[in-house]
Amino acid sequence: MSAVAAPPRLLVVGHGGVLDGERRALLPGATLVVGRSRSCQLSLRRCRRFVTSRRQHELLRSDEFQRVSRVHCEIAYLPDGRVEIRDLSRNGTWVNGRRLERPRVLVPGDAALSIILADPVHGSLRVVFEPCDAASPGA
Repeated sequence: MSAVAAPPRLLVVGHGGVLDGERRALLPGATLVVGRSRSCQLSLRRCRRFVTSRRQHELLRSDEFQRVSRVHCEIAYLPDGRVEIRDLSRNGTWVNGRRLERPRVLVPGDAALSIILADPVHGSLRVVFEPCDAASPGA
């Protein structure tokens, strides 16, 4: 009897700015909330690059930082394998260079999925699928 392959994980990886190096893994049915509020699962204020910055107070007061909403967007990995990205902000969320309409559903296989929160100065989030391997640890 052959083993059933586990569904792939959805990886959300930060590139550049305060998001650089951040990494979250989602399994089907999970949701990731992104924003500047500490209550978000991926909070700009809790990113390693922000926490270790000597310019925290300057960043907090900057127009660019304030353009990211407290609760900016939600990335949901639906049980059927699709990805839904909801823009919850006033200043917009861009996916692959285009501003989102609310809500937007993206299907697996969109190899170049990049998310920008209102302003690219904070970096971007790349969303990729990674096969689950029974031998690899969870994220």
